[in-house]
This record gives sequence, structure tokens and C-alpha cells, in this order.
Amino acid sequence: SSAAFFIVAALITPESDVTIHNVGINPTRSGIIDIVEKMGGNIQLFNQTTGAEPTASIRIQYTPMLQPITIEGELVPKAIDELPVIALLCTQAVGTSTIKDAEELKVKETNRIDTTADMLNLLGFELQPTNDGLII
Repeated sequence: SSAAFFIVAALITPESDVTIHNVGINPTRSGIIDIVEKMGGNIQLFNQTTGAEPTASIRIQYTPMLQPITIEGELVPKAIDELPVIALLCTQAVGTSTIKDAEELKVKETNRIDTTADMLNLLGFELQPTNDGLII
């Protein structure tokens, strides 16, 4: 999950070309990679290893025309901790993205649905919180 911020930053920053090494790609926690691929983001995995905890190097490049996405169902638990930064990524997509089935974001130290919407709205984006996610 710590790679998520660098992945999103590279995707939305013009002329970015970033490689991150030794990133955990366990299928139960690699939802951000699936989401970026579905949005048409320029992301490539290489030097993959297998074992108790699979890893890979990830190359991410600026992608000016990201596609909107609906994040729901089995994809949500694979990216639950990254959904706030994924919401930022969705603000750069051409069209409306939706996060659903993410009620878990309401229960920790803070309600991350409302906080994410509030912070990104302060930056001039238009996010609408829902009972279980966000409309972006």
C-alpha cells in the first residue's frame, strides 16, 4: 500500500516515468494495480518473483487520458486502504467514477469517505459521498 502514492503521483504527473522495485503483489492486496489497468493507466510489472509473498518491479508512466471506473464488489477489499488516494486518481479520469461497497472506510480513526470527499472538494474537485463510497 505504500507504493500506491507513488503509483498515483506518476500516473497524474506529466512526463513521469517511475520504477518501484520489490513491491508486494499478493493478489489479495494488489487491487490498485487492477484498478490502474482497468482505467487504462500505463503500468507494467516485471522481475516478478513467487513464493510466500510475491513481488515485482513496477514501471508507471504518466497517463493523460484515464478512463472512469466503478470500483465495487471483490475489488474493494483488495484496495480498501488505498481507496482515498485512488479517489484522487479518479478525479483525473475523463468521466464519472464510482466507489461502492466500501463501508469499511467509515470505521477506523475517522470516516475516510467523508474526509476524502472534503479534502478533494477543497482542492476544487467534485466528490459526492454516499453511504458506502464516493461518486467522483
